[in-house]
Amino acid sequence: MFRIVRVDYNGADDAMITERKALGERDDVELTSVSGIGDEQIISAAKDADVVITHFAELNRNVLQSLPKLKAIVRYGIGYDSVDVAAATELGVLVVNIPNFCNEEVANHTMAMLLSANRKIVYFDKAVRRGEWESAKKVCGPVGSLYGETLGIIGCGNLGRIVAKRAQAFNMNVIGYDKYLPVEIFKEFGIEQVSMEELLERADYISVHVALTEQTRHMISENEFKKMKTTCTFINASRGSVVDEKALINALVNKEIGTACLDVFEKEPIEQDNQLKTLENVILTSHFASYSDRSFSVLKTRVMNEALAVKDGELPSSIVNKEVIEKYQSKWRV
Repeated sequence: MFRIVRVDYNGADDAMITERKALGERDDVELTSVSGIGDEQIISAAKDADVVITHFAELNRNVLQSLPKLKAIVRYGIGYDSVDVAAATELGVLVVNIPNFCNEEVANHTMAMLLSANRKIVYFDKAVRRGEWESAKKVCGPVGSLYGETLGIIGCGNLGRIVAKRAQAFNMNVIGYDKYLPVEIFKEFGIEQVSMEELLERADYISVHVALTEQTRHMISENEFKKMKTTCTFINASRGSVVDEKALINALVNKEIGTACLDVFEKEPIEQDNQLKTLENVILTSHFASYSDRSFSVLKTRVMNEALAVKDGELPSSIVNKEVIEKYQSKWRV
């Protein structure tokens, strides 16, 4: 029996209806879940697993070394920073992600936060509820025109370019930094290619769309915030640890930047005593940017299809550590 085990920080307590629908009538595959995220809980539940599917559970070297039958890890999502990819590669385990399932949703969420900050939606909602009709307008602070203002996009891959298109529809100027993207792509999508330093200095709004790697961890920190405009709105819907959270809090408290809109945090769920919760110039959401009923249905189906590909001796469509492929083909072809 081929075993697929779901491990997750939130208890994996749903019925996995979509996953079981994708599984269909196959009687050669067993799909189960575990409700704990500790190493021992995962190891106990997945010790005979052929494939582990996971959202946020940490799959470290200790866990991976304790799963002798494991052939692949399929993650619910684009990022894979919760998986020790180096250890998986050494052990001949494929790491598979699901790219592009939610680009439209994240782009919409990014623009929703940008517009909320620009139009001060959260501020005025609270003021109106308190009965502050005219007085709120007098003390709301500067309000940018949006049209003619500049959005700086850090990371101009597929998602960053969708955000650019939405911003251009609002007649915003779009500048971008991406050291891996050829100049032709910038031109094709009407994004002015600039250095990181120029982006930080010029942008009225900055949105980050990069994967979390050792190279991008804390790529936005004290020095970067000091270069931004004091009225700048900073948006992060990528990964929390791309930003040095302490430096961000200091920049907000010291009014080095104007507003932060955050869907992701260095520690999730965000801790109750996190100072970000106390600041008026911050908009917070709960790692929700990727979500819509449609996107998560697509995500769950694709996760299962990738897991079943491993069962059927086929290569998953999106492999993070492709150097494992040769081992995979010789060792696990069914």
